[in-house]
Amino acid sequence: EDVSQVVVVGLIANIVTFLFMTNPLREFLYLLKQQPPPYVPHLPYAAMYGNYLNWMVFGLCLSDVWVWVPNFVGTFLSIYYVYKLSTVIWDQQKSRTTMRICLTLTVLALALPYLAYANIIPVSLIGNIASIFSITLFASPLLDLNRVITTKSMEGLSLSSTILQIGLTLLWTLYGYLTANSSVILPNVLGCFLSCSQLVLFGLYGTHKPVSNSVV
Repeated sequence: EDVSQVVVVGLIANIVTFLFMTNPLREFLYLLKQQPPPYVPHLPYAAMYGNYLNWMVFGLCLSDVWVWVPNFVGTFLSIYYVYKLSTVIWDQQKSRTTMRICLTLTVLALALPYLAYANIIPVSLIGNIASIFSITLFASPLLDLNRVITTKSMEGLSLSSTILQIGLTLLWTLYGYLTANSSVILPNVLGCFLSCSQLVLFGLYGTHKPVSNSVV
């Protein structure tokens, strides 16, 4: 592999990843002030936490600074997002469900490195699990497809984050190719496709208020 290319692509991919992580902050803080509380799906945030956490663990196992550093930051940002949404916007059921998912993911992420270093599982399995979480993260907004079609609105989802997501999946696909890491390539190729699908939905429906109040 060309080390200089890996460094350049890794650096650019990290910059775009940081932009993607922090992009929702302004809109997020605005949502917290809205009354009545707007609709915000909880599964994408649980998937976000699992994604960043597992990629951080995988990056640490590989000693790959380009992988673990941005995901370390992303893990703590996603904890902040989940905490604020749980205390301000989500109802008790959504909050409890999300917290249980995040707790389960934390236990899993802490157990995997131990199992890998004890030679019980290969390190590559951690990468495969991280890949599954990436695909889940990219696909999670589409789990709300029924609501989107029914209300003809992408309310609660971010257009700018979707555009940044397309950019970062392309960059991480290139990084995976340069480092010959299939665990990085596969989820980002699929993620790019899923992100483009979301962009099409934004083009069709926009982010205006739902035309029907039947879906909450």
